[in-house]
Amino acid sequence: MRRGEMVGPRSAYLVVPVYLNISYPEMTSSPKPSDATPALVLGGGGARTAYQAGVLRYLGEAFPETPVPIITASGMGAVNAALLAGQAQPWPEATRAVGELWSALRPNRVYEPQSLWDLVGQLVRHAPSTRQSLLDPAPLRNQLVDRLPTASGGTLAGVKEATQEGWLEAMAVTTTHYASLTTVTWTQGQSLEGWPQARRSARTTALTIDHAMAAGALALLYPAVSIQDEWHGAGAGMLHPLSPALRLGGDRILAVSTRPETEERTGAEEESYPSPLQIASILSNTLFEDTVDADAASLDRINRLARKLSPDEREGLDPVDVFVLRPSVDLTAVAEGLDVGVGASLGAVLQYLHGEETRLPDLSSMLLYEPEYLRRLLLIGYTDAQNQHDRIAHVLRS
Repeated sequence: MRRGEMVGPRSAYLVVPVYLNISYPEMTSSPKPSDATPALVLGGGGARTAYQAGVLRYLGEAFPETPVPIITASGMGAVNAALLAGQAQPWPEATRAVGELWSALRPNRVYEPQSLWDLVGQLVRHAPSTRQSLLDPAPLRNQLVDRLPTASGGTLAGVKEATQEGWLEAMAVTTTHYASLTTVTWTQGQSLEGWPQARRSARTTALTIDHAMAAGALALLYPAVSIQDEWHGAGAGMLHPLSPALRLGGDRILAVSTRPETEERTGAEEESYPSPLQIASILSNTLFEDTVDADAASLDRINRLARKLSPDEREGLDPVDVFVLRPSVDLTAVAEGLDVGVGASLGAVLQYLHGEETRLPDLSSMLLYEPEYLRRLLLIGYTDAQNQHDRIAHVLRS
């Protein structure tokens, strides 16, 4: 595939690792190309993103001399990307630090529920400066401020240092500009200015904590974030998660998803009509999670076509190795039976809109920043990466 080309749109406790059935005909025989450029793609998933932290912990231990030179992220994966590249630490220490943050998180260290009084006041005033949301993510932002060295203007000093030292070629964070409904990919280290795609743009900038917070600002739950006098949040940027990595020159891609191949859902004996919040929960899981699976499947089809052509006939359409590491179990199912203590306005709204009996597993697991749940996800991510060591090694070419 031609570098930088967008591919098509996308769409635990168990055991056996699950991954895309993508063929690698040269996996055991090809030597490491001198110009191979691995890229790491991190998507969203709210609290389920702790799974990525477990994967990263294994990467730092198993491949300590193999930092990934291109890191792209959307959703809460942007927080992990900021921790990886923004701490001015060597690769093993940086990957360990991501897990340390997730191990320390609690609901009150991620968000503060708005009171019903404040929420009603926001809706009534509806002033341009009013930020209507059910949750205030100030505690998470404070956690990042404490852990990430910043320079003038709040820029991530570690990203600049990593690019100067050479181990990081580029970092990209994708948000959605709400006013124009445009997907914006913010890059540092390399420029993607002039990206020729409909409703998509790229801007070269010095990345900040605000970029990471905006990428994970799921509408209604968290307030939009002001960047360059524009309001940005999570959204359509996750529809093409591999695209920024490809355009930045990645030709070996490791994408870490938070969705398994098969999701385990149990239903009530008598199915009731879905409530508005139940529908919103399903949409949030469908629209706002990383859609890396279909993106990778489209890329695999292009790879198979390119491999049938001789190098002279490809006209730059070079195959790109991609491995999607997905959870071996349904991370949402792992959350069942654990309480989501959000309280205040969110708890009242959940009870009012869907009552006591309706289950909202997708939304609940995205908000479940409880120590036991995060601990389980860290362990699952670490174990899954360990079980897929050879596949990961092929991508990283260590």
